[in-house]
Amino acid sequence: MRDLKSALHYRGVASDLLAAVHPGPDKEIDLFEVALQLARIDDPELDVEHYRSVFARLVTDAKLYIGEQGKTDAVKKLRDFLFKENGFHGSRNEYYHHANSYINHVLDDREGLPITLSVLFIEMAHRLGIENVFGVALPGRFLVGYRGHVEGELLLLNVFENGTEMTRRDAETLAMQFGSRTDDTTFEPSPPRAIATRMLRNLIGLEINQKQNPPGALTYLNLLIEIEPEAVEARFQRALVQAQTADFEGAKEDLDWLLENRPEGINYRRLLQFREALP
Repeated sequence: MRDLKSALHYRGVASDLLAAVHPGPDKEIDLFEVALQLARIDDPELDVEHYRSVFARLVTDAKLYIGEQGKTDAVKKLRDFLFKENGFHGSRNEYYHHANSYINHVLDDREGLPITLSVLFIEMAHRLGIENVFGVALPGRFLVGYRGHVEGELLLLNVFENGTEMTRRDAETLAMQFGSRTDDTTFEPSPPRAIATRMLRNLIGLEINQKQNPPGALTYLNLLIEIEPEAVEARFQRALVQAQTADFEGAKEDLDWLLENRPEGINYRRLLQFREALP
């Protein structure tokens, strides 16, 4: 019965998450709604309507706080509203805690990861009618970007550091601290679906790299592959986890998919050896 209940919960989350990530041609992806569905993964009792109401009240309060401002000033006022007036901040003591990846805990505790704080900022801006606010998928750190009306001037906000303003050079230096380089494409708006999958990848990395618990990543891997069936790294990771948990048929299915589709960057000889070694 417990397994059946868990399976039903997973199917419900997967269905609602897919609907949020693929809303149809006439609708835009609502990242707050996506984040709410992600928060349901580990919390079957999550009161979704309550947190929708909490967020709506926050938007209403922000509208009163911002008032009539020019667009750039409105972005900065929203920054002040969230980080100065309401105490939202980056989580430092428990950075690698699941709660920081779940938007309900971010609203409750006023702290989160760069990406969850960015989702909060971006979706508040959208609801407030502040245009050209988007996510910037910097390697190792997620930022909020805004392009003003003056020759496309780019404003970067490090929401993990209370919305500190950054220049592009600052961001390039920050990326170098994580061992990565940037180019012009780095500073283009990150597509909402890519933001959703990055949030899932954070949860996968938490289980595999931080908690040393690969089986704990399986639910997140399944959801990521449902959203993005051609996610090569996730397919390979899932095959490894399935092999470790003796789900050899599942592992073979993912390995066969990789061998058939032959994505770049895969060592096919070793992949075939892995496949042939499975019972």
